[in-house]
Parts: sequence; structure tokens; C-alpha cells
Amino acid sequence: MTLRLYPEPEHIYQIFPAYEKDDLKCVIDVLYKVANENLTLELAHMQNSFFGIFVGATNAQASAIAGTFPRNNLFTIFAGSTPEEARLKAEIIQREILKIDPEWEFLPPEAVEDLTGDLRSVNLDRWQKYFNVTVRVMRVRGSFLIGALIGHLDNFLEAERSMRVVTSDQAGHTDDNLPPDDASTYLQPYHMGRSAYMEYDLYSNQGDKDDNMRMLMTYFRAMFQGQLAHGLVLAAGALPLYKGMPAPLPEGMPKIDDLIPLIMPNVAPYVDTFTAFKMAVDPNNIANRRWDYQTGLCKKIYL
Repeated sequence: MTLRLYPEPEHIYQIFPAYEKDDLKCVIDVLYKVANENLTLELAHMQNSFFGIFVGATNAQASAIAGTFPRNNLFTIFAGSTPEEARLKAEIIQREILKIDPEWEFLPPEAVEDLTGDLRSVNLDRWQKYFNVTVRVMRVRGSFLIGALIGHLDNFLEAERSMRVVTSDQAGHTDDNLPPDDASTYLQPYHMGRSAYMEYDLYSNQGDKDDNMRMLMTYFRAMFQGQLAHGLVLAAGALPLYKGMPAPLPEGMPKIDDLIPLIMPNVAPYVDTFTAFKMAVDPNNIANRRWDYQTGLCKKIYL
């Protein structure tokens, strides 16, 4: 749930920092610095595998596209009451990034005009196509398993490293641009970098039972490694549903939010606060309608 409590400035300016090195530590340092400066309207990080999967029409195209993009890519969107204000904010951030490592490069806005179109930041129709109806969910490998962790940016470096070790041990490795163990990592810092979100995606072939089981085990091992070994909080998880797979929480069962404090007691105050906050700002229970306010039970089957 995102609530924007202030009007968005009229003018938008974008730069796209890119970093070829497979060095997540430097990326995290940059994300923390940019978030702490608090000049961006939006800030997010994507690895090259995301682009291949979103844009490629086939597995071969996805692999080729992933190989042409820099390993790490940032989306930095700036806003201002004048075009000059938005541009000056971007110039400040660009200088700060280069202080951390001068090997960062900056793709000009013209390089992504095909994606932004005439809209302020992104062409929503085109991005909806890339994100929802292309090979990320329809590619030859079948489907993706997504997990998300919440924590501090500093925690993600070792968490992601250890998750990749587990992933390679379980899934194996090839020399392809999209090897089976190359999970897509997405990082997004929240207010001034005090907390952050990490998405970790794995890809499985549901038509191959052995591959599907291997990737399911990889997913569980990687996510548990990230949570238990590094003290991160599970923000979300989604597994592909297929015929014969039981749904975990049928209607009328307690919501999963009630189970989290049993495993991590220190999270209980946050769960209670979130629940109270949601009920206050969403009294009609429209957004993320997972449980009934009166009974506290699940409204529908979900995973």
C-alpha cells in the first residue's frame, strides 16, 4: 500500500545510472547515498536479467538482451517545480555517485525514450506489456518464483551473497546469459535508506517435474537462508500454482499475519501497527483484502 501525502511536482527529469561490475556492495553504497540525499521521487535497482525477461519475446531473445545490458541498473526519477530544479537534483546525485566509484555510467534519457514515451516517467501501456504478458511469465522455462525480504540495505549484501551460493548449489550453473542459478535481484530503498526491499526471483519449468522440484527446493533454501541467517523479515512470497497443488490457507483459516509473531516474536508490534494502520486508512477493506476485519479470518483462498 502506497499513500502519497503531498502533491507531485510538475516537472520530471530522469537519469539511468548503470554499473557493469557484478559488485552489489558498491550498488548498495550508491543506493544508500542516493536515498539518504532524499532528492529522488523514485529510486530502484534492477539487474540485467530483469530486462531480458521483460523485453525478450523468446528465451533466446531474453538471453541475448540480458547480455547486452549492464549488470546493475538504477532508475532515478527527479521532480521539481521547474525543469531546472529537477535537472539540478539529478546533477547533484550524478556527482555523488561518481564519488563512490567513477566507473558508474549514465544512460541519457534519450536512450530509453522508447520506454518512456510522452508520459512523465514511463509508458504505462508498454511497461504493462513487458511486466505482465511477456516471457517473464510465459517464457520457455515456464514461470517464476518470487520472494521478497525487508530489512536494512546493509543486511542485503551478505544475505544476497549467501542466497546465491545456496542457489548455485541447488540449481547448478551454465555459461548462458540467463543461467538457472542467476536469480533476478531487485533492490528498492525506502525513506532515506533506513529500510529496504529486496526481490529475489527464480525461474522454473513446470513442464519438467525434476526441474520444477529442484527450483522449488532452491527457492525455499535461498529464502530461509536470507531470513534465518541474516535476520531479515519475509515481506512476500509467491509460488506458481498448478493442477494438484494444494492451496495453503483456505477460507476461514487464521491469516498468516497471526503466525509470523510465533516464529519471530519481535515482529508482533509491527504486525499490530500495520493492522491498525490499514484499518484506519482503508475502513472498507478494499486494498489487499486478505482477512475480514470483524472475524480476523481469511476472506478467500490465497497464496
